[in-house]
Amino acid sequence: RKTAGRKNFEGPKTMEASTIFNRLWRLLCCSVGRNPLGVVALSCLVGLFSRAAFAEANSWSLNKEKGKAQRRSEKSQSLHEHTLLCRQCGRAIAQTTDLLSVPSRLATGQHNETLPGHRPMLVQHFVNPQGAHFDVITMSKADVLVHGKPVAEHSWFPRYAWQIAGCKQCNSHLGWVFQRTEEEDHSLLGAFTGLIRDRLIHEDLADSIVMSPQNTYM
Repeated sequence: RKTAGRKNFEGPKTMEASTIFNRLWRLLCCSVGRNPLGVVALSCLVGLFSRAAFAEANSWSLNKEKGKAQRRSEKSQSLHEHTLLCRQCGRAIAQTTDLLSVPSRLATGQHNETLPGHRPMLVQHFVNPQGAHFDVITMSKADVLVHGKPVAEHSWFPRYAWQIAGCKQCNSHLGWVFQRTEEEDHSLLGAFTGLIRDRLIHEDLADSIVMSPQNTYM
């Protein structure tokens, strides 16, 4: 029967929950005056269902926000993570997210260089005892082949010993791996890699390399 003066009640936002809720609400309204105990029981059932439907809608909203955050994170990663390749053969050597600023007082010059889609990186100029000049960038890690034993003499980074680092594919000299000489001094980095800037190429500029890039970065 019709109930005068009854206002429409807006239930949960999900379609299925809203349909069930509205049916229970109509049943409750039609029961008024017939069975008071039934009305009480049905009203309790409606209350429980309302809370469950609200929790379901809230969970859906949280999952939606989590999905948005994940997509933002993936987009940010795709914008800022790029590969540096061996200019000679195209092998993947390092990721730009592993760039590390390790200033040295022995550098004869320094400047910042901006890579596509990434923050500025520190480029330092060094001269070895033979008079060879190198522009060097520092990385927390790089996929290189290390030659020889660590040598502390003529190191461009005091309290670090150096080893020659080469490309695992074409064996080109790419730079040096530096390891701290004082194991107990934890104020220093354990190790890092110095790569020669002009012996690398950004993946977006890979058209000028000899071979096609190989996705072998670990």
